[in-house]
Amino acid sequence: MAEVRIDGPDLVVAMRPGERFCSFRLGDLRVPLASVRRVRVPLSPWLALRGWRSTGLAVPGWIAMGTRRHGTGWDFTLVRRGGPAVVIELNGQHFGEILVSVPDAPAAGEAISAAAGIAFDPTPDRGPLGPPR
Repeated sequence: MAEVRIDGPDLVVAMRPGERFCSFRLGDLRVPLASVRRVRVPLSPWLALRGWRSTGLAVPGWIAMGTRRHGTGWDFTLVRRGGPAVVIELNGQHFGEILVSVPDAPAAGEAISAAAGIAFDPTPDRGPLGPPR
């Protein structure tokens, strides 16, 4: 599983070799912490995906790794089945959102938010369909 960590003024999504291969990336993804606008934890990572796969590997409900294209730009995803994820919304970067499966999504979201100097709401995001009925 990919590791999200803080490295000085940057947020780094450190990937294993297989994740790099599946997402068509040569190295880790690095963005400035100053560009982090919001961090949220989706109720379901699969409902948080936007657009369609551009490059990478995607098997619905199992794995989504790589770049996704949608009406307003590009997103980067590293999502695996059966685990929580964190969504990192960005300003002024190539990717509008980074969606990554992590073992403890609320703790990762809180750490990223604290490093970026923004507030974090640990309540799971309900996704585009609204609260469950």
